Amino acid sequence: MESSADSRKIWNIWSIPTAKQFLVRLENLIRDRILGAAKEFAIGRLRSFIENDTHVRYEIIGRENIDSIRELLAREKIVIAVLDHRSYADMATGMFVVVREKFEDLIRPAHPIMKISHVQRFPGSLLRNYFEGIIPVVPHTMSESDYPNRNEINRQAIKTAQNLPGGSLLVITPEGTRSGRVAMQEARHGAEKFWHGLEGEAGERYIIPIAIEGTENQWRKGSLSGLNYAIWGHYRNSKFIFGGPVAVSEIDSMASQLAQTPEELAKLKTDVVMAQIARLHIEYGNPRYAGVYTDLARQIQELKSAA
Repeated sequence: MESSADSRKIWNIWSIPTAKQFLVRLENLIRDRILGAAKEFAIGRLRSFIENDTHVRYEIIGRENIDSIRELLAREKIVIAVLDHRSYADMATGMFVVVREKFEDLIRPAHPIMKISHVQRFPGSLLRNYFEGIIPVVPHTMSESDYPNRNEINRQAIKTAQNLPGGSLLVITPEGTRSGRVAMQEARHGAEKFWHGLEGEAGERYIIPIAIEGTENQWRKGSLSGLNYAIWGHYRNSKFIFGGPVAVSEIDSMASQLAQTPEELAKLKTDVVMAQIARLHIEYGNPRYAGVYTDLARQIQELKSAA
């Protein structure tokens, strides 16, 4: 015989919704269909841009330093590309640059560090077609309640980065989130653990600083920003400035000269790398992008000149 609970389930399934419930369900259905279609369109257009489009606007400065990356990888060194982060266009336009400029050989050894939700959904669903070694992390901007094992995930990410074999390329954005504005923001300290080896050694590791400008205008923050980029945002100008390789041991040496305390030394091992990016903005781009690292970049330059 049917239980009362089973009867209620059947009744709920076949019950006729009220007019208000019907309108809410219809509204949700329409919204989901529209957003789903917009997302699919944006992903499709991004794939098209990366593989075929000729209208994405970008400028490359320091092209010779891209050959330096190849040379270091060929010598089985570990290269860490460190970028400032403005918007999703850093990745979208950046991938277009990689394909258009025939940098695909740099994708194979690459291990980008990426927000775990992006790995699980978009843009990871797109980037997995290009990268095999994505390293997921849970940044400070994500709720710990959503990822109670945040520390474990991040420890594993650091361990993976520290144990990369020679000839690997690590890609990291130490700011940890999109700034959405011109000026660089302060990096998440502890980022230096990713570009040091086990026990904090510098080893045969080299930093390639990369400064990015203009992408904050190509893909602005907002719910339909991806659609905006796909339709007209990519027509706005962007700039990618590649710096020359700097040994991690040299970074640590500069940090040691500037630090007053052990705590400051750990912080400076990240900040000195960010100052290398700021220097690229000051010397080859728009100095306004250097942001909080303007003074440190100039201080390091004076230190080098005095040596």
